Amino acid sequence: MGEMARKALALGNACLAGGLTSALVLQSPYMVHVSMMVVLHLAVCYGFLRARGWCPWAVGILASMGLVFSSMTVYAVVAMFGKALEAYLLITGLSASIGLLLASLAYAIYRREEFSS
Repeated sequence: MGEMARKALALGNACLAGGLTSALVLQSPYMVHVSMMVVLHLAVCYGFLRARGWCPWAVGILASMGLVFSSMTVYAVVAMFGKALEAYLLITGLSASIGLLLASLAYAIYRREEFSS
């Protein structure tokens, strides 16, 4: 069960990295914080796949950045767009990002013995 959960979290982090990359390509390639989160998502994806010892630390750094970014962006979307369809789509994606970051952080904390090899 643990290996399957790790692979699912790795896949989720890879998907989030792809989504953030598309935001960089479509919006602005000069958002340094988003590009840092793309790199961290890819690193966490690799760390989950190979069960590297540094993975819980990378997940902690990514969660501290990503949770604040997603939460503040949800607030900004609600304040700017109100009840438009785009707002619901953005809020859904950002809420999924928050959920995946929390699941990754919880897994890295409670299963940290899997990463100490």
